Amino acid sequence: MLKDKKQFVDFCFYLSIAILPFTLILTPIALGLLVVVFLVFGEKTQFMHRFKGKTPICILVGLYLLHILGLLLSIELGFDFSRINTQLLLLLIPLIFLSLNLKLGHIYKAKEVYIISCIIFCVLALITLVYNLIINYEHRLDYNFVQTSMYHYHYPYDVLYINIAYVILLFNSYFRPFKLQASILFFIFIFLSGTRIGLASFVFITAIYFFKNFKQFKNFKAVAFFIGMIIFSIILINNSRYVNDKFFDTLSKIGLNTEQYVSEIGEEYHKVTLRKKLWSSAKEAYNNSPNKIFGYGPEGSREVLNNIYEKNKYSIKGMNSHNQYLTTLLNNGIVGVLILFIIFFLGLRFGVAMKSTQIVLLTTVIIIAFTTESMLERQKGVAIFTVVFTLVFLESYLTKKELQQLK
Repeated sequence: MLKDKKQFVDFCFYLSIAILPFTLILTPIALGLLVVVFLVFGEKTQFMHRFKGKTPICILVGLYLLHILGLLLSIELGFDFSRINTQLLLLLIPLIFLSLNLKLGHIYKAKEVYIISCIIFCVLALITLVYNLIINYEHRLDYNFVQTSMYHYHYPYDVLYINIAYVILLFNSYFRPFKLQASILFFIFIFLSGTRIGLASFVFITAIYFFKNFKQFKNFKAVAFFIGMIIFSIILINNSRYVNDKFFDTLSKIGLNTEQYVSEIGEEYHKVTLRKKLWSSAKEAYNNSPNKIFGYGPEGSREVLNNIYEKNKYSIKGMNSHNQYLTTLLNNGIVGVLILFIIFFLGLRFGVAMKSTQIVLLTTVIIIAFTTESMLERQKGVAIFTVVFTLVFLESYLTKKELQQLK
């Protein structure tokens, strides 16, 4: 039972965190509900004071304001709100979360809720896989049957969400008795998704955790588990042509002679050369940009890229650069990339200052994910990026304030 009005607000805040991994439409609905409940039941005394000293969080808002400025500077493309509505959460999430006057306890609880939500997401994905295996048994040998049969939004985004949950799981005491089981569940989803950069991030996170807790793993049980995971991974690779092809195709691209292990369909399906085309086209588009400081404006580079694709006879019309740094450089110019780097720098800086491996890894995982996907071009990516850094910056501020009060 909710005992007082404040608990209504808290419940809606945790709900806005819980729905993040799931269907896209749930995020704006949950945030809208949170705003309504706050306006009705929330504590509003000293409201403006809640924004004082929160400059790092305001930088997120500044990134959205840059989109508005870019819209004004590229008015020839049309003064259309749809050009900047995807990034609206960059403005709304910081303003809403700051209005709630969150405490450290809220942030810790939100992390716990997020882990539970990602566990449910992975379980749902595996349940739908089993269900589709039963009803579509005759198609079980189709090349990407596993990937199309699991519940998901878009695997590069889903895997980023899961890796963020994995970092929080490993470097907090939440669910300590079930940490191993949850980690294996996350690993299975990421592995079956076939997302290379996501799997690399998962391995990187795991390696850092082992390094930080080396003394705990100097025993036979830990070594046996590690060997067991390697064997389990090999079995999964051998039994999934899709994952097998991605794995060996990646090894071949970094100089290892594994081409013979990639199937014919895999050679066409997993072309790394696609991103080379996208990235080279993005660089050409930027070199031709008349305004390198502010770029082409929100979504302004789309037609420019399409012309380059057509000129080079690339059949990839409509695709962005699949690299957030290049996409930001094109649409928001040097200023946009600078703001993005400042956000990442602050995340790393606060993590080091607080001696928080968790914050450093959360920032690093997002930095890595941005190299192969233009995450901020979809609301799903904007949501997790903004929530993570709003709460990271807020946690850093509140922790510092708490330490000052203890002195």
